[in-house]
Amino acid sequence: MAGSGFAQTTATLRRARDVGPRGVAQRLAARVYRATGARALDLHLDPADVVGDVPASLPVPAPRPAGGAGPGSPGLTVGWVTSPPAAGSGGHTTLFRMVEGLEARGHRCVVYLYDRHGLDITQRAAELRRGWPGVRAEVRDARAGISGVDAVVASSWESAHVVLSYGAEPVHRLYFIQDYEPYFYPRGSEYELAAMTYRFPFRRIALGEMVAGCLRSELGQDSDVVPFGCDTRVYHPPKVKVPRSGVVLYAKPDVGRRGYLLARLALERFHRTHPEQEIHVYGSRPTGLPFPVSYHGSVSPAALNELYGRVVAGLAMSFTNISLVAEEMLAAGVVPVVNDSPLSRADLPNPHVGWAEPTAEGIAVELAAAVDRPDADTYAAQVAESVMGRSWDLTQELVAQIVEDEVRRGDRA
Repeated sequence: MAGSGFAQTTATLRRARDVGPRGVAQRLAARVYRATGARALDLHLDPADVVGDVPASLPVPAPRPAGGAGPGSPGLTVGWVTSPPAAGSGGHTTLFRMVEGLEARGHRCVVYLYDRHGLDITQRAAELRRGWPGVRAEVRDARAGISGVDAVVASSWESAHVVLSYGAEPVHRLYFIQDYEPYFYPRGSEYELAAMTYRFPFRRIALGEMVAGCLRSELGQDSDVVPFGCDTRVYHPPKVKVPRSGVVLYAKPDVGRRGYLLARLALERFHRTHPEQEIHVYGSRPTGLPFPVSYHGSVSPAALNELYGRVVAGLAMSFTNISLVAEEMLAAGVVPVVNDSPLSRADLPNPHVGWAEPTAEGIAVELAAAVDRPDADTYAAQVAESVMGRSWDLTQELVAQIVEDEVRRGDRA
């Protein structure tokens, strides 16, 4: 028995030596993660707030508010339900653009934040103001109840459940859908809990053709479709041009649909063939990379545009709806290398995108093709010109019109 214990200890020490201190720490953390059931924290919705069935109908106000459509008409009060925003979140940025669009038309907005673990609403409101200073909306805790609004807009599958769990009053309910969220999960509970929300009797607003197409093909549901925009006031070529070189990656290792593992493997191949090309990374800090990178951390939009103005190409990976990063890169004169798929192409009809076979080799080849162009600097100007003048103005206007229409005459309960 003593010999057996010694052999086991020796084997354990050998494995620890092979994987190193970081590997040991990872294995211990994984063991604790499994033993404590910490995976339950990945569900951002309290199980008590999950809706048990798809309602056939929901009550709407009667009578409807007078007017409530367009500048000069009596303003509406519109609630928006979302998770607490984090600086740099593209989904929150797009949502708050819609809030600003309603406010610009004279409507009052209320942002309802939901956190299953509770939140300090004063602190969260201050964070929202710092990150999105153009939003004037009042900020409330959704778990204190959703009331006193003419319309309420869900912004994710979790928030759709929250709308029904905490909004008992008759109200016009809408759903601003930025991605087909069942695709975020394996086929299982979360997949179905997300999918069921698209059958709630809400008026659905799909951001782009990919979302609208998935709603039709997967669930047979219709929607109002609004287009993607691009903020070319923030993203544009540098005023003082410098020779471009290198590539950039927005790293999101914990978000599977952003393809971090494939991007990392592709960059490893790219570095072997192009060691002279600097690799820039922003977002989450990558660890254990077998090639050097220049890490920029979490950067402001203005600083990001400055970084884009120095590089030739960037990775804009997305395996569901297209990332906003792709068109923002185009606006700055950067060739976005995107994993090729019908989902990605649905809302990015631009001839300057480097569509890559979704393999490490395919992505590396597209990066190489971009940096190997002899006219890379001239081509960057053509890339930027292809999206010149784009904005979110039309999207904001259409979303506002849909909300106004729903409250004024849209009884779809």
